[in-house]
Amino acid sequence: MRIVVHHDKFYDWVPVPPDTKVTEHDIAARKVRPDAKGGGFLMRIEVGAKSHTLITVGEHTIVGKIIHVYCDFGKQGHVLTRQQAVARLLQENILPHHTNGRWMRHIEVEDDGPDEALFQAMLAPHLEADHGRGTGKNIDAEDAAALLAAYMTPHEAKAHVDHLHAHFRIQPKGPKGATP
Repeated sequence: MRIVVHHDKFYDWVPVPPDTKVTEHDIAARKVRPDAKGGGFLMRIEVGAKSHTLITVGEHTIVGKIIHVYCDFGKQGHVLTRQQAVARLLQENILPHHTNGRWMRHIEVEDDGPDEALFQAMLAPHLEADHGRGTGKNIDAEDAAALLAAYMTPHEAKAHVDHLHAHFRIQPKGPKGATP
């Protein structure tokens, strides 16, 4: 899936000044992150300029999110659709490093749709083994059917856009030339 998020501001990452002490709270709040080179930390700053963020999400990542959320919530039956999984991936794992929901103005989506064979292959280990929970199988066959049905729910790209706009509370665009 290819997603483009248009926004009025964005985050940039710059080196933390040498005399600044980085705390665990700063890291947990996602204000700083380790430098990819391992030489220190980068801090998040706001840049007040219109831009966009291009996000490509592999289908295995979407399926992984659906399975992960279900296994975390266990037998309470928390089943995500693809739309919900994509929204969570953006909200929890991607956008906090790039932009803030208040700054987003529009989202575009290109989607090839679900991959049932991939879903079944990634689900199979959870139907056969207990992955440290001590309760038997991670996912029962009946629950697997509900997960597959939610995952396979067809949606056109516009439905994904509408869902993401609602999820992130992006206001619809007004007349041409107007700003929301």
